[in-house]
Amino acid sequence: MHIQPLEPRQHFAFGGAQADFGDGGAFVPSNIGNDPLQSALPAYDGGILAASHRRIMYITQQGNLRPSFATGGVLQLEVGLTSFGSDDTGRIYALTNDAAIRRFTPRGKVDTSFGNRGKVNIDFVSGFTPKALAVGSNGSFEVAGSTHTPSDSMLLRFNADGTPLLINVTCPQFLYHLL
Repeated sequence: MHIQPLEPRQHFAFGGAQADFGDGGAFVPSNIGNDPLQSALPAYDGGILAASHRRIMYITQQGNLRPSFATGGVLQLEVGLTSFGSDDTGRIYALTNDAAIRRFTPRGKVDTSFGNRGKVNIDFVSGFTPKALAVGSNGSFEVAGSTHTPSDSMLLRFNADGTPLLINVTCPQFLYHLL
């Protein structure tokens, strides 16, 4: 079994609030209604990408929305977000609840060079429910999920352009679907 090493990752250091960040050390998004923030990760240039179920926001190092990102700092998704990530060039990958990966430019626009007009469907696996996304520094990515029952796990690996690279199957039924 060959285990591929992970790329170096950046993590936030937590402690006291940074007084010059946002409003007294906190960023409080407005007008999000019943769609609270549920995850965040570091952006390629030192900012923060924060996501709710239907939005990805770019928050600057000063704690403000970046106006040049998407529309006023907020990327509105047409479907629900399951997981998201970004690569070293700032491209954003969104795993959505319609079994698709969408890629956006660092400015929050659809990356039409990816898949079919910015979208790669991963519904070619019958009964696959995607749960998590991991993005490598070079833009390759993996999608983890389950098929049919939660105990049948699967990891799908893709090249940076969205074409499948490797399929690691722990579900024997999947082999039947490929044959």
